[in-house]
Amino acid sequence: MAAPQADKFQFAIDRGGTFTDVFARCPDGKIRVMKLLSEDPANYRDAPTEGIRRILQECGVPFPKDQPLNTTGIEWIRMGTTVATNALLERKGERFALLITRGFRDLLYIGNQARPSIFDLEVRMPEVLYEAVLEVDERLVLHQDGCLLSDSGQRVTGLTGEAVVVKQPVNLLALRVELEVLLARGIRSLAVVLLHSYLWPGHEQQVGALARELGFRQVSLSSEVMPMVRMVPRGYTACIDAYLTPCILRYLQSFRDGFASQLQVRRRRRRRRKGGALSWHQAFLPPICSSSVLWQRPIVHASSAVEEGAPTEPDLGLQLRVFRAAQHLSACLSPSAWACGAGLEEPLPGKGLLLGSSPPQSFWAPGGGAGSEISFQTVPVGCSGNGGPCKGTAPHLQVTRCYFEGGYQDTPVYLLENLFHGHSIPGPSILVDKNSTILVEPGCTASVTALGDVSITVGSGAVRPIGLELDPIQLSIFSHRFMSIAEQMGRVLQRTAISTNIKERLDFSCALFGPDGGLVSNAPHIPVHLGAMQETVQFQIQHLGPDLRQGDVILSNHPCAGGSHLPDLTVITPVFWEKEPRAIFFVASRGHHADIGGITPGSMPPHSHSLQEEGAIFISFKLVQEGVFQEEAVTAALLAPGQLPGSSGTRNLHDNLSDLRAQVAANQRGIQLVNELIGQYGLGVVQAYMGHIQANAEVAVQTMLRKFATRRGHVDRPLQVEAKDFMDDGTPICLRVTGTAVFDFTGTGQEVYGNWNAPRAITLSALIYCLRCMVGEDIPLNQGCLSPVRIVVPERSILHPSLDAGVVGGNVLTSQRVVDVIFRAFEVCAASQGCMNNVTFGNERIGYYETVAGGAGAGPHWHGRSGVHSHMTNTRITDPEILEKRYPVVLRTFQLAPNTGGAGLFRGGDGVRRELQFREEMVLSVLSERRAFQPYGLQGGDAGSPGLNLLIQPNGRTMNLGGKMSVKVHPGDIFCLQSPGGGGFGRHPQRSAKGPEEARPQAPLFRERGSFYYYSRSQETIEGP
Repeated sequence: MAAPQADKFQFAIDRGGTFTDVFARCPDGKIRVMKLLSEDPANYRDAPTEGIRRILQECGVPFPKDQPLNTTGIEWIRMGTTVATNALLERKGERFALLITRGFRDLLYIGNQARPSIFDLEVRMPEVLYEAVLEVDERLVLHQDGCLLSDSGQRVTGLTGEAVVVKQPVNLLALRVELEVLLARGIRSLAVVLLHSYLWPGHEQQVGALARELGFRQVSLSSEVMPMVRMVPRGYTACIDAYLTPCILRYLQSFRDGFASQLQVRRRRRRRRKGGALSWHQAFLPPICSSSVLWQRPIVHASSAVEEGAPTEPDLGLQLRVFRAAQHLSACLSPSAWACGAGLEEPLPGKGLLLGSSPPQSFWAPGGGAGSEISFQTVPVGCSGNGGPCKGTAPHLQVTRCYFEGGYQDTPVYLLENLFHGHSIPGPSILVDKNSTILVEPGCTASVTALGDVSITVGSGAVRPIGLELDPIQLSIFSHRFMSIAEQMGRVLQRTAISTNIKERLDFSCALFGPDGGLVSNAPHIPVHLGAMQETVQFQIQHLGPDLRQGDVILSNHPCAGGSHLPDLTVITPVFWEKEPRAIFFVASRGHHADIGGITPGSMPPHSHSLQEEGAIFISFKLVQEGVFQEEAVTAALLAPGQLPGSSGTRNLHDNLSDLRAQVAANQRGIQLVNELIGQYGLGVVQAYMGHIQANAEVAVQTMLRKFATRRGHVDRPLQVEAKDFMDDGTPICLRVTGTAVFDFTGTGQEVYGNWNAPRAITLSALIYCLRCMVGEDIPLNQGCLSPVRIVVPERSILHPSLDAGVVGGNVLTSQRVVDVIFRAFEVCAASQGCMNNVTFGNERIGYYETVAGGAGAGPHWHGRSGVHSHMTNTRITDPEILEKRYPVVLRTFQLAPNTGGAGLFRGGDGVRRELQFREEMVLSVLSERRAFQPYGLQGGDAGSPGLNLLIQPNGRTMNLGGKMSVKVHPGDIFCLQSPGGGGFGRHPQRSAKGPEEARPQAPLFRERGSFYYYSRSQETIEGP
């Protein structure tokens, strides 16, 4: 900070939700700091203005409270505020309406259709911010060469030079009437989100001009707020802008009103996303949402201290590599936690913390960047001593007893105002002033600098070794370390893959396995993959034995080898350690490839009868041998299905090879992290805690089963529950749970002459998922969950079919029915949609695959979520703009299907309606369930509505395709899918004297569990406003 001009003050203000900190550099060069309550209407109107007034008064420049401040003596004022953040968190923003292209009214409610936590049956999502929705009659369509659909309409050139066809101009007359209704309701803010406006913003600009003409004070156009492709995140940003900008404007104006000059002539600057400053006018303009900033000296992630609307107190989340708790500072959202004694356990030896108000220039010095040694320099907080020289020994106020790791110790308490430069306070001790409390741990030393800051030198106490025996803290640390390995593998896979399926839809899973192939930990990706992958790894161990060497990578997808269905290609890499003859761990990634050949594009044929018709087959294929990628061999295998009459090899070889390389790279990242973990702790400790984690999961499942038996009155007699449900063809899925948790599927129907047979690994996946959900604790999904149970699956049944049976639908359909049956037996919740609504289309050039959301089932204290994926899948839906940009289709509608969820005390979620119009000849394949049998309700709740698949031809002819169909479509044909709703729970309010029941308040959306997953979620997608 440069020295102030003569007779001028410089002010830097942090206006938080609770406190306001004012930092001032006076004309004489002295520093003054002040902390006030941000809201104290009994004493002042505005905290920043009051802080400036008080400091000026202390320096002999008095201003009465009831008069505006004269700015002639002020050089500049820089302020950061959390006004917008607090308004968002407290839902106190501006009332506003969303204007969106007709057919997409619920798009921002559905979002990417994924649920935030795969094991929470009560799907909790942020509520939408808008109060009303208006659908705008307008439509832009991207021009595509070779499109056979009528291209009538005005052709315009987009901002990138791409041609855009205006299929339907904005109906401004109809829109004017609807906007006047909104004005009559008192709504004065709008968010406008029109399809492809990032490319050609003309329609949004017309809507914005009309709205401003009518008197709307805030109109946030998505094409101005975030001019980027992807309608969903752009829409969320526009909504946040419409919701918060009026709050920011009101606050900034109220702040300006406290100054005689209205602050109109000074240069006003604020912090921007790249670390610079924003002018006053820029401070409330979009983009509001921040992105990551890396300051290179202390290697921290400053994800919030940026623009207006984000927290600007020092919320620096340290991205530690989650080392030993006894060696490191706990990562926390605010360094002020350290000042309260919350962060030091056994800190880094020889490191220091500086707590105060005036960071030296070294804090901002450039450093080594990513990969450099983690260093702790300064943490500015509102606490300081006196900068003058010390006068003898520091006097303590009293001595109290504090508990530390080694037990109670006498701990002196000091007042900061009695400490001076040169005083040295050994730990344990407590330093207190009117605003702050600093705990100095044993082995650390606090001292006061010449500027009055408090510097803490962290001691170098003895580091306790970690033994093989179970330690609860280390158990939690290792659980998250293992999970982080799988999560980071997933990040590498997403970033390096090129296919829509993996990069956009995130249809993949990564996991870590022990030396016996047992699942150790997984990233929370796709549930249907997780249990089955363990079977795949164990098969390879038995099949290859000593032939599995370092430098080898195995590819597999066959059901006999633990595969789920053929498009899910699993890549397995063994992890070797020095002097160990066999693999000590395995890492694996399973990704859904959009096409691997077969009788239909997309490799999801609804009418296949044998495995060979469904695509390329790999039982135990060495994708990498002795470190060399076997491109020629894998290419031949991917093209081999073309030798079967009526079948084809892969239709997108380039994507297959690129995604396979991405899976190999993801596994390599997992190996690197496993080796780092072993290098840090030793192989014995790491494998010991692998066993502890699995044992912990086993105990958790046992406890859950005992509690269930107690609730059902089975304390003195064997547990016995049973349930049955049906596939749409009438095939029964039967379950009986008896004795000490024997899950017996005897009575289930025979394998079918179709493709919805489910390999045994699918049943294991469904069971381990259900057990983990019913446990309800934050434990990693691993082999231990299955240890307390015994599973009986009859051979030659739909759940254990022949080796050459068709299985492509079992993974995506039958798996959901197995889950429904298990939850019905335990009466956990009503049935969710029970289907993944698989849609594929393509021709000889392209292939596309998607799964579509539906309604979630209601539970004992919650309503089912509408328009969300449930249970065995959690893939994202491709953004409408990406879909239309890459494929020859027009998405006409994607919104909720009202009243399709079952009624009840708690109602089931609604399904969705999705319409695709084709622009050239292709083959459409649909693989779905719950078109005949409805998703059941529980305890008097009604069943959800069944799904429906329609084909609408240009002449108006409408045909029901049924649940499983492959059909040739022509330009102009429309496929309409309505997904099933979820079942209701409890007797309908109209039939009950109790009346309707309110769902319990939602818990916090994201658990503070320190997982890399929740950090990376914000990087891969936006979940909601």
